[in-house]
Amino acid sequence: MFARLGVLLAILLIGCAPAWAGAISEAFIDSAAQSLAAAPAAESRIHVSMWVIAFYLFYLGVIWAFNFMMLRQLGRRDFDVNWSAKSVCFANVLLASGDTAMFIAFLIAYLFPGSFSTTVDAAKLMQLLLLGVFSTSVTMSVYYLFIGIYMWKRFAGAVVNLLFSIVVSFFVLRLLVHYNPGNIWFSMSLPSGTPNYSAWLRNIPLFIYGLLSVSVIAYLSIVKYNDSEHIIVKKYNLAIILAMISLVLSFIFYAVDVFYSHLIPREYIWIVYVLKTLAYMLALVCMWLGEFYYGRQIPLAKATMGEV
Repeated sequence: MFARLGVLLAILLIGCAPAWAGAISEAFIDSAAQSLAAAPAAESRIHVSMWVIAFYLFYLGVIWAFNFMMLRQLGRRDFDVNWSAKSVCFANVLLASGDTAMFIAFLIAYLFPGSFSTTVDAAKLMQLLLLGVFSTSVTMSVYYLFIGIYMWKRFAGAVVNLLFSIVVSFFVLRLLVHYNPGNIWFSMSLPSGTPNYSAWLRNIPLFIYGLLSVSVIAYLSIVKYNDSEHIIVKKYNLAIILAMISLVLSFIFYAVDVFYSHLIPREYIWIVYVLKTLAYMLALVCMWLGEFYYGRQIPLAKATMGEV
């Protein structure tokens, strides 16, 4: 009951939040925005490297290809549409939508550098980036809420319901902290080497409920993998296990970003961002394999060997 009430509250909050999502790290945005802000003074124009554009195109091309496949399968696949598959699809569509919005801002700056050659025009682009940072941060929270919903719907039970209530509670806390008047969204506004404690405050709830959901899904999928003798069921659970391991890796890179970005030279922030993004891409591929590839064969497995 409490879990259902929590979901209703979460949906209301999501409806009031910006509708973007993304895996774009705050340190990455800080680094990019700093270079953008410095460019007018140094070169009389804003500069975005071709490398940034190329990596975005690669990342977004892959993630949207899988998203379109999932959306297509949700509408016509030959087994019951369940909340496990829906959660995977919705989470990754939100993720890609936010990153696409941020990519558009960078693409505009890359294609039309002269449009942001003055201080006033550059400030407009910075405001767009700030909106992107806020929106992607809010809906990154939504991404892990959907991971929690996946846990709740697939592994129904009293203990999981309690854990999901914890997930929803920290999700709500995470959203509320976004409206803290003391938030500093661009760490570059702080003195060099100064930790951004407001970013710590915003992200600790995410680490709690995100890692809780991922850990529970991984553990229960391992249990089901060991209990099953059907090869398709084993592959299904193995794919989900690998997806959760990928998300744990993304949390490790995100922790470096959030808690140690003030100690990392700018060039290494790009490395952290790339590794974090690749971890999300791997998680997406494994989720698709589990829910939309091997999942297509689950009804036969249920009929012959019992529940998944």
